[in-house]
Amino acid sequence: MSQLNLPIKIDFSFSKNQALIENSIIIAFLLFGLVGILHHEMWRDEFQAWLLARDSASLIELFHNMQYEGHPGLWHLCLYGLSRITHNPLIMQIFHLSVSVIIVSLIVKFSPFSPLHKFLLSFGYYFFYEYTIISRNYNLGILFIFLFCIIYLKNKVKPILIATVLALMANANVFAFILSFAFALTLIDNFYSQIKANKFNKQKFLTSLLILFSGWGLSLLQIIRPLISQEQLIRPMQSSGEQIQSSQSLLQELTILGKIVTDIWRSYVPIPYQLNNNFWNTNILIHGNIFPTVGGISLGVFIAALGSFILLLIAIKILASKRLILTLYLFGTVSIMAFSYLIFHGVMRHRGHLFILLIACLWILKKELIKQHNLTSQQIAESRFRNQFLTVILSFHLLAGIHAYSIDLFYPFSVGRETAQYIQDNNLDELTIVGQRDRQASVISGYLGQQIYYPETGEFGSFWTVQTKMKDIKMIEGLIRDNPNETLLVLTYQLESDSVFPPDIKITELNRFVKSTIEPFEKSFYIYTAKEVESNLEN
Repeated sequence: MSQLNLPIKIDFSFSKNQALIENSIIIAFLLFGLVGILHHEMWRDEFQAWLLARDSASLIELFHNMQYEGHPGLWHLCLYGLSRITHNPLIMQIFHLSVSVIIVSLIVKFSPFSPLHKFLLSFGYYFFYEYTIISRNYNLGILFIFLFCIIYLKNKVKPILIATVLALMANANVFAFILSFAFALTLIDNFYSQIKANKFNKQKFLTSLLILFSGWGLSLLQIIRPLISQEQLIRPMQSSGEQIQSSQSLLQELTILGKIVTDIWRSYVPIPYQLNNNFWNTNILIHGNIFPTVGGISLGVFIAALGSFILLLIAIKILASKRLILTLYLFGTVSIMAFSYLIFHGVMRHRGHLFILLIACLWILKKELIKQHNLTSQQIAESRFRNQFLTVILSFHLLAGIHAYSIDLFYPFSVGRETAQYIQDNNLDELTIVGQRDRQASVISGYLGQQIYYPETGEFGSFWTVQTKMKDIKMIEGLIRDNPNETLLVLTYQLESDSVFPPDIKITELNRFVKSTIEPFEKSFYIYTAKEVESNLEN
């Protein structure tokens, strides 16, 4: 009798220890994540979606206001609901953290990775910092990616449920939209297998297609709306410094292409160049002047390109045993890189989807192999190599994640929150507030919970809608004269002299917030009051 109870006791002990480890990871992630978001100063890109949701009176108005966003609307829709509860943007951060905790819970409870890999992955750069501390729409896409992995690996594939998850995934953000096409290959494979086995269900097939194409259609409509609204090509949407102009030489085009090639390295090995607050969106091989240049290109870029090629080959070698998974990986990787080259060459938060795709493919592969009871010696060797590779990669991510999290605790991400707090503490939010430049000043609107006047548009507002140009601050002279009280100026630059306005408009500097922040465009705010005064006439 005791011999029969022994295996049960061992299994129970193992399950209990495993559950303790898994729950500890989730609880630790929740606690550190909560501390992180409470210390994090949100910047304009975080506030943009929140302000769109907050200041839209209806869903129809929200849809209208989103015409320049270029992202699908699922995140905005979530924020619209949250903004009906409160105008405090902290609720967005709490919701974002909740999504991240769910993601980590899915990794810990359902992924086939070892406890070590689950820990490294949870506290790596993307999950612990970029997609948790910074509140954007990217973690919604990751949530649906991992939900797809779980649902797809069930014993019985449910095409309608998979199509629903893929449709939601496509409406999270542009990169999740791209990856939803890659994951849709599994549906094609499933229906093909049903046809071969004479088990094809036409009704499920048509229903799945309807759901999937509806999701893709809604997402695509929102993505291309800026192009329709602005009646321009895609190139002007690119990030500053990385726009591709038609007049560029072949060498310049090759340079851009070379940067795209390094995206795999940047995504898989997110070690920053700087260890201080200038770390964000940098890579140890790509940025800085530590490497000599060859033909005008840093040697570090060549090394990163070679590293990308090697990492790609390793990933192909690991996934080669399952043709469908390899196809999915290559399709998704090439699609994201093509998008980066042709349309938008983004930064770390965008490139991170290459890493997420790799993790999803390894998740599916490892789960498929676990189903095989008898592994060959070659498969055992491949499994050992795969685990070693994953340990190395995830160790880099852990270092980068802890570093980024720590820097965010000790350095302000943006001076917007401190500036808004000063305005509130001194009751200056009761004045008419003018903010310039509008993108940076929108942070003030977000934290104050009220609209401010933007000289760029000539009206009160919160979110920005188009690529506005800087306008002369003198144009608000009429606004100042019409205001019987003082007008508060919150500027991202210092007024050069008192001669900016006529002598009868008194400008008084109240404070300035000029700090070394993480976000490079929100390092300074200058606060002034402006008021028309009676001229002192000499007798």
